[in-house]
Formats: sequence, structure tokens, C-alpha cells
Amino acid sequence: MVQHEREALAQRRTHRKSDLDDGKLISLTRVNRYISCLSRIFTYYSAKTKAPHNPCLDLRPRTYPEPKGVADYYTDKEKVDIGDALGKISQEWADAWWFNLLTGARRSEQFKMPKSAIKWDLGYAKLPETTSGNPKQILLERQAIVILRRQCKRYPQSPWVWPSRTNPDKPIHMENFYNRVFRPVCTELKIDPEKVWHSGRHTWASDLLEVTGDLRLVQQAGDWKSFDAVQIYARVRNERIRKGLQDLEKKVTG
Repeated sequence: MVQHEREALAQRRTHRKSDLDDGKLISLTRVNRYISCLSRIFTYYSAKTKAPHNPCLDLRPRTYPEPKGVADYYTDKEKVDIGDALGKISQEWADAWWFNLLTGARRSEQFKMPKSAIKWDLGYAKLPETTSGNPKQILLERQAIVILRRQCKRYPQSPWVWPSRTNPDKPIHMENFYNRVFRPVCTELKIDPEKVWHSGRHTWASDLLEVTGDLRLVQQAGDWKSFDAVQIYARVRNERIRKGLQDLEKKVTG
């Protein structure tokens, strides 16, 4: 990591203490995920060791209500602001951000993508197994291919597109990047803490829906198993609805 990147990261870490002071250290959604994960761990070891009680069961009735209907996609301004802020740390991180928004790839699909998966001449990356359990093709248009070529040139000896900087033979540690780079940038920009890296996939789905008007196409492109699932991800954003209402008002009032 070059010196200016270290300095930029150090500056952003100074903002992380504010997360502890504003009462929003982590979202309610994440608290619920932690409780669920701990419960599964204790359940497993309780069965193995014949322990008499799983302490996480006491937490289950206290699971926090998660916010409903919160728009967890990024606005056009937020997309640009995050890209610019990441670019000040490293162009590599800005490229990772824009690739996310251009392809809708899940975080694990993007950051654990081997170079061998990229079919340059055919314009897609073929992943043998995904979160859905099925093989998947990530279609790559011109700008996404430009980003991938640039990223592969940064680490010519690594088999991974986004490798670990300390050990290029392994893929990047996603949580390390997320907690040390992406989250502090969003905190500094005062982005809604409910919006996470995965919200970029929501944003991609919503953008694709607005361009095509075809939910079935979005479902297939995003590798969702059900039509109901894609409807959760792909929504017309409020700013686009507001513009439509403004255009309608002009038409009605002349």
C-alpha cells in the first residue's frame, strides 16, 4: 500500500469513533443477524457437547424489529460521491465500486472471482457456483471489461481479479476491505448506515428496471430464483418517481 493510501485510510479511521457516539454502531438488521449466527453456533456445540442450554435462545424473543420499506439503494449523487472518495484512497477501490454498480455481482462473486472465469472474447464471467447454488454468467459490457482489464494488470501474477495485497495468491479479505475502507468512507459522507455494499446490487437492479421496464429480464440477469425475490431488489427510485410526477404536473397544468 502506497504512502498516500495509508494516510487517507488513517484520516478516515478517525471518524469511526463517532459511530460509537451516535447510537448507530450497527443496524438493527445486523443485530438480528448476529443473534441468529450465535444461536446456530451454540446449537451446534450444544449438540456436540450435550450442553444443557443454548443461551442465545433467551435472546430470540428480544430480536429487534427491522425497519420496513427503507430504500436501501444509492442515489445518483451517492454513487458518484462514494466513487470519488474511494478513488482518493486508491483507484482500485473506485474500480471495485463501479464494477459492483455495473454488474450487480454479489460481494463474494466479485471479490472471489478468479481470472480464469473471465471469457474476454464472449463478454462474460462464468462462475461455477454462486449463492443460489447454480452456475452463473455475469454479463460484462464495455466499461466493466475496461475495469477488469485494468484490475488484472495491477496484479499480473495473481490468479484472482481482486487479490489480497499482502498475499496475492489469495482473494482479498472482504470484511477487511469493507470495515477498513468502504464503511469509513460512507460514514464520512453521512450515507444512511442501513445502506451497505450489498445495497449496490439493489441499486443495479433498480437502474436496470428503469432502463428496461422488464422485471423478468432483471430476474434472469441478477440470478434470482423467484419473481418475488427480484421485486424486493428492483424498485423505481423515489427521485425518478418525483421527476415523473413533475413531468405529469407540467403536462396537466400546461
